Amino acid sequence: MKRRHIVVLFALFIVSLFSAYLWRTQKRPPPPQPIGGARSAVPIPPPSFPPVPTIEQPAYVVPTEAAFPGSLPAYVRTSSFSDNTPPSSVAARLGFSGTPKTLATSRGSVYLWTNGAASFTIGGNPADFDYQSGENAGRQITTITPEGARAMLEAFLKKAGLTGPETGFSLTAIHYFDPKSPGGANEIFDASRATLALFVFDYTLGGRPLYGGIPGTGGISIRINGTGSVVSVSGYWYPGLKKEGSFPIISSAAAVARLIAHSGVLLDVSSTNKTNEEPETFSLATTTITKTELGYYASQGESRLSPIFVFFGKSNNDNTGNPVTTVSVVSAVATLSATPAQR
Repeated sequence: MKRRHIVVLFALFIVSLFSAYLWRTQKRPPPPQPIGGARSAVPIPPPSFPPVPTIEQPAYVVPTEAAFPGSLPAYVRTSSFSDNTPPSSVAARLGFSGTPKTLATSRGSVYLWTNGAASFTIGGNPADFDYQSGENAGRQITTITPEGARAMLEAFLKKAGLTGPETGFSLTAIHYFDPKSPGGANEIFDASRATLALFVFDYTLGGRPLYGGIPGTGGISIRINGTGSVVSVSGYWYPGLKKEGSFPIISSAAAVARLIAHSGVLLDVSSTNKTNEEPETFSLATTTITKTELGYYASQGESRLSPIFVFFGKSNNDNTGNPVTTVSVVSAVATLSATPAQR
């Protein structure tokens, strides 16, 4: 009798445990919904940055941390340039015909046309292109403005069929050149002597920076001479970008920690207020961050854009004393990229 009583009590104990489990699972709140809509079903890759000139990263000073959302819209490149606009079609619009030379590179096939002094190259993944009109420097520049350069760039891209959806441009730099200057130096810092002006734009996507390479070369640029003619246009091209849900990103504090720990990449260093036209080597002790932005990076051979934190800074070149600006980037994906991509 006593044994039967013990068995009954044990059975009731098991039933009570099972009932408590069911109650907890039924009362458990649903998982939190992602910020900004449905999450992307495919994992977002960390960025794979290209190798850059070897400059030892400085110590970073970050006075304040900006506030950012916990997620970003996800974008995927849905087509290559050959899907959307065949290379021969682009070349024909710019006055080139015939069979191009085809070069096999680590970035994919690259096609080259020539027509006298003019040339056009396009290829790779993501696609980039280079157009040389064969025009020379001409007379000194007098009236070219950033707005005028942007209008000329947009007109060229429309003519060539190289426009892309949802992308815009942000002016980042203007360089002046005089190929006939003493000593053979091309870039000069006296605009009144310039016979060529180079306007450099970075792409934007949804109002945020979009990089496909090193800032200053990973966007798009147009070179204009003193007669107002296009001398060259070169840059990246994103023919098909489609928004697919959203994905979570790391916090601003985590991004700053990565930056300070040198888990990012120093992508660009540029002198400002230079007083000489000699080549400059850089050595930076510290950089003070002045602005932080969220952006996207198009890694070589990868269809999905990767989220990045972009840190803009100011410093001084220890070798020359010249003030410099810096652009440093860290991945905004929880998983860090192991190594930079190789060209």
